[in-house]
Amino acid sequence: MAYKIFELENVIKLDQCRLIKYDEHSDSLEKSYEGEEMTDMSTLLGGVKSSYTFDLLLETRTADQTFTEYKSGGVTVKVFVVDIEREIIHPPVNIRAYHVQTVKEFKNLVSQKLNLPAENMRVVFERFHNDLRLLTVPNKTLKAEGFFKSNKVYIECSQKKEENMESFPRSKFYQLLDRHQNTIRVYVNLPTKAVETLRNSVRWNRTVAALVPNLSDKCDDIDNCDMNKLDSGEHCVNSDNEEINQPLTQDGLQNSIQFNFKVWLPHLATPGLNDSTASGSGSNSVVSDTTISNRKDEEENWDLDTIPTSSTSTQSETSFQDEPVEDVRFYFYVDVDENQTPDSRSLTVYVDKRISLGAFKKELEMYVGTNSENFKVYRVYSNNQEFESIRLSDTLTFLEDGRLNIKLGRALQAGEHRVKVYQLLVNQPEPCKYLVETIFAKGMSVVESKKLTLPEIKEQVSLDIPLSRCRFRKKTWKNPGVVYLDSQIYDDDIAIFPNWEVFLEVLDGPETKTVATQLAVYVRRWRSSTYTFEPFQEVVLRQETLEELKTKISEISSIPVDNIDYGKGKGTFPCELSVLEVDTEVDWNPPCVKLSQLYICDDGHVIYYKDRTEQPGELTEEQKKEMQQKENIRIAKYSPKMLTYSPRKEKALKIYTDDSPPSSSKLSLDID
Repeated sequence: MAYKIFELENVIKLDQCRLIKYDEHSDSLEKSYEGEEMTDMSTLLGGVKSSYTFDLLLETRTADQTFTEYKSGGVTVKVFVVDIEREIIHPPVNIRAYHVQTVKEFKNLVSQKLNLPAENMRVVFERFHNDLRLLTVPNKTLKAEGFFKSNKVYIECSQKKEENMESFPRSKFYQLLDRHQNTIRVYVNLPTKAVETLRNSVRWNRTVAALVPNLSDKCDDIDNCDMNKLDSGEHCVNSDNEEINQPLTQDGLQNSIQFNFKVWLPHLATPGLNDSTASGSGSNSVVSDTTISNRKDEEENWDLDTIPTSSTSTQSETSFQDEPVEDVRFYFYVDVDENQTPDSRSLTVYVDKRISLGAFKKELEMYVGTNSENFKVYRVYSNNQEFESIRLSDTLTFLEDGRLNIKLGRALQAGEHRVKVYQLLVNQPEPCKYLVETIFAKGMSVVESKKLTLPEIKEQVSLDIPLSRCRFRKKTWKNPGVVYLDSQIYDDDIAIFPNWEVFLEVLDGPETKTVATQLAVYVRRWRSSTYTFEPFQEVVLRQETLEELKTKISEISSIPVDNIDYGKGKGTFPCELSVLEVDTEVDWNPPCVKLSQLYICDDGHVIYYKDRTEQPGELTEEQKKEMQQKENIRIAKYSPKMLTYSPRKEKALKIYTDDSPPSSSKLSLDID
């Protein structure tokens, strides 16, 4: 049955296969079923059950091999053969052993299975991760060495005397095993469009160099780039003739398929690279050792905003400089697919997980097509949500089989945060419109950030905004908040966060709020005679009092102060409500002296007002119905969508009491 499920009819003969008991949890071969070929499966499995504590594995052999009987109580050993000359660790071969066997007997068993000489064989037992133990006592049993149900062993049979005489921690054998244990696989998606984004990065660097000189130490090489060369795809070099932007290369991803079924083919385990170093057919392999500055035993703290580093590291983190320390060489291997298309640029990277993000970005430069300062690294999580990684000192320890997206754009420097800028359109049907993503730095003033952002907006969305009419303000979801003054400093006066968002508001004239103690609120007049709202207007209050508010409203509306009714808007900006419900839904004239009593303490609140002497308009029933339909459509886009009906068909429920039980025939008829 298993033979047919795996469709092995044209691959191997039936008498070269057998079923064995297998423990998937510990990856251990439990026993074989010699002498029980005629026993029915229900007896072997212990009867029919909803679940079993073991699995069955189909083992195969070549025509000249014979099956070895596996008795209960043995141990399964994954044996990796190490080729020191070629620096290759071959795929593992499962060998069945027993606790009572000695190290010498185990070497002989491996020698018979793999046709390797036992005289010069060195055996390294991996008891735990990063616990490599050289087995040097021939008469010691496997149980005394600490073998479990499932084990990993590395062997090599080098004839080199200097290698055998070298102490194990200093030997090349140990270095290869250490690299193997710390190598992870990372899938990297590369960007396809480089030139335009790179041009924007160059412009940003030049702008920052003019505005904030202390943040532009690394911009000199980019400034020397010829923009025409960028457009033509040529290389740019700095004054030291070092390449800044390299041409794009065609890189790829080695496809692989994993099956849930388990078939063990030990005789087909041919020499080759293991999972950490294997390359597929038709692929080019690129291997390099990276020399970087790193602390080997440094503890990682993902919560710190500042971490010392020798290079630079969604949500976001920050890059920093570090004192130079000893050089450590880390493994970096790329599997390149020759058949990939320009629209699908991806890599499979095998890399030492102890490498820093900064060194990892350096290795990717030749594949991205530009230097590491001009692209960003985003980690992709299981829900496809991505976050930018910018702490260059962080390692790739937690990225086993992870995915990274590479996006073009200037990487963040120390103290910088990426900011999304939205335009606030208070009198438009859609008051929030995305404009650009830019970078703000700690210590930068608001006016400097405006000078940086406005040219980007003009270039990317063709919106020319004068500096004197540009206002930045806090964005809390869709609600406008505190107005940022030009003289305020980010991180000193204004809290700045990773992946920040701000509103940009285009004013009708010069900025009216000039002092932080002033309060800017939106007021909107309600015309009860015509059932209409007038456009929003902004008033700036020097004092947060009701008297000041009414005075400002009287100035812009010509309504006497004594005739002004007021009410606070509810909900998310622009606080829309049906024109048929304004008089009942708005809490008109709540008793207060200070606006703080209405919880109006920050900029951006909405206040409705009306002339109490204005007579409400009269509507016919037909006009009300028509107006109600229009208002329902208008208000719907500002309200969360709710399910107002049940998709299931309702059915009547009949309840019978115990004192008058119905007859069986009547009950059956009622139920039907």
